[in-house]
Amino acid sequence: MGTFNLQQQTPECSSAERRRPWRFSVGCWWLDVLRCRKVAPLLIAAATLPVLYFFPPQHASFYPRFLLNRFAGWQCPGCGGLRATHELLHGRVVEAWDLNAFWVSLVPVAALYAGASVWKEWMGRNPLPFLWRPLIVWIIAGLAIVFGILRNVSFSS
Repeated sequence: MGTFNLQQQTPECSSAERRRPWRFSVGCWWLDVLRCRKVAPLLIAAATLPVLYFFPPQHASFYPRFLLNRFAGWQCPGCGGLRATHELLHGRVVEAWDLNAFWVSLVPVAALYAGASVWKEWMGRNPLPFLWRPLIVWIIAGLAIVFGILRNVSFSS
């Protein structure tokens, strides 16, 4: 009996299609955008940032509260990130830095990663290959742990 060859079942794309990865495969460009798995977080951010802009977390009750802070009094590395994002959306960088310096310093990195991810998905080339190394993730995780410890240690005498 013959063996099953998976390559015979899948159609090959032409060399012209491989050279032009930016060409959309479907007639509707927005269907291709929705199929892009890297664009989904950007669409979610585009939908939620206006809510955060108009409804400050200090006054709106529908934002989630972090239970560790509420019951133990500890602040995680992300505590204050929602309020800091609200301040950043209003252009108040110093106030945002006071609320959560780690988050404010990660915003440019996240924007760079999001832009590079979309570029990689649509163009087929990686503009910033160092962003996808596991070492970057470990460095950010280590910095988050150090920041979380330092923001809960009292340095006053």
